[in-house]
Amino acid sequence: MDWEKASVELTRKLDPAHVKQRTQGGSGVSYGEGWHAIAEMNRIFGFGAWDRQTLDIRQLGEPRDVSSKIRVDYMARVRVTVTLENGRTVTRDGWGFGQGIDRDVGQVHESTLKDAETDAMKRAMMTFGNPAKGVSLLKSDADPREAWPQDKINAFRKVATGRALLIFELCLGTGQRIGDVLKMRWSDIESNGINVQQGKTKAKLWVPLTPRLADILKATPRIGMTICAWGTAGKATSYRGAADMVLEVRRQIGAEAYDLHGLCYSAAAEPAAAGCSDEMIMAITGHKTSAMVARYAGRARQKARATEAQERRK
Repeated sequence: MDWEKASVELTRKLDPAHVKQRTQGGSGVSYGEGWHAIAEMNRIFGFGAWDRQTLDIRQLGEPRDVSSKIRVDYMARVRVTVTLENGRTVTRDGWGFGQGIDRDVGQVHESTLKDAETDAMKRAMMTFGNPAKGVSLLKSDADPREAWPQDKINAFRKVATGRALLIFELCLGTGQRIGDVLKMRWSDIESNGINVQQGKTKAKLWVPLTPRLADILKATPRIGMTICAWGTAGKATSYRGAADMVLEVRRQIGAEAYDLHGLCYSAAAEPAAAGCSDEMIMAITGHKTSAMVARYAGRARQKARATEAQERRK
């Protein structure tokens, strides 16, 4: 198949019957299975017209004992190459992650390696078509992420303590992704604000502290370089550790549908509902375009405008 014909197929959305659901970190996740992604590549490009190569695979840390079982984590990098009718090749790379737990040492390593390779392969396949827009073999109609409703925010604050509450307030108060929050250091605090360099956008921001976040930070012991450090050695909190702590509280309050990244949406939605401009919101979130602000804060802004409009009708 030539690239033009293939591109038509790549823009089609996946049949909902092939979109699976699972719970991850307490939230619903839509995904396509590896066998179906392979079948779609064969259908679109033809048998023998594409191949995959594992470029890198690495174990993340040492195996850990969890309730008499062994837990391992692997990351893989896979390259998918398509050969078109005219002999031209199109190549895409993808990184994937696998996590497994089992009593059998050999079994847990084998299955987790496969999971990481399959995840990397699917991520490489996702970028065929228009890589800038992420036209995907695995595109679905999953519900968009939403900001936390105020009642769930209040409930979390009432139940959470310690690092779980600290992480929650840092995410909500600064509007930053959890990866950037966990890297924040005490030395980043300046003039009642915090300096941030976003890992994804590389944007450098100074974000003022909210009164609530300022109070939380004053009450937090400085036991390490990072604000969310723990233990006598001041060890940095991992993403998994943070997600698990927050998930435990989310389950207690019935907020499984709202994850850590949803707090970034809340941080954009609150000023949007208060009438702040796109430029003001972007100064907090680090977004570069009004389109991204609309994605994060559009619903809150719509509600505020609809409420005002209905008030004027009275």
